[in-house]
Amino acid sequence: MSLQAQSKAVEHSAYFWAIACRQFPEKLGTFSDLHPRVRFGLAGMTAGTANSERHEINLQMTMLEEEGSEAIRTTTGHEVAHIVDAVVNNDYHKARRRSGKSRDIHGPYWRDVMRRFGLQPETTHSYEAALRLKRSNRTEVYCSSDCDSEYFMTPKKWQRIKESTPAWHWYCRKCKAILTVDAK
Repeated sequence: MSLQAQSKAVEHSAYFWAIACRQFPEKLGTFSDLHPRVRFGLAGMTAGTANSERHEINLQMTMLEEEGSEAIRTTTGHEVAHIVDAVVNNDYHKARRRSGKSRDIHGPYWRDVMRRFGLQPETTHSYEAALRLKRSNRTEVYCSSDCDSEYFMTPKKWQRIKESTPAWHWYCRKCKAILTVDAK
């Protein structure tokens, strides 16, 4: 990952935080100089995560760099919006937890913050790099009967099935036959 891409992510974090501080001065005014810390340790298919308690975002820069500057900008904005939502709407999220509901991480307040950032409030990405990673990191599994079903599972899951004692099997959803890695 290049230093240029990393510095762009940090710039975007500061930019979106400055917008949030102007939009919510009563809640973020004292934090105006403290934009979220940006880390670059994420791996896998997740483009980014946010931790509002640590006041930091974590980005998967290899994927984002391959996707380009727009992906870095939108993912950084998406994650900063989570932190802004958690700080600004803390009472709302606490009340949800007290009533037994889970935190509404992509709820109406988060969507509002995204719109104030000038971004589409999309909850997932469809980056080509992630799709390639997902396809390449799967073992193709076939049904052992004649129903022609195909499934994909992670190599780790397939390894657990092969090594399990007593034997653990994964069954076809259609015909209930045992699945195998061998092609027909």
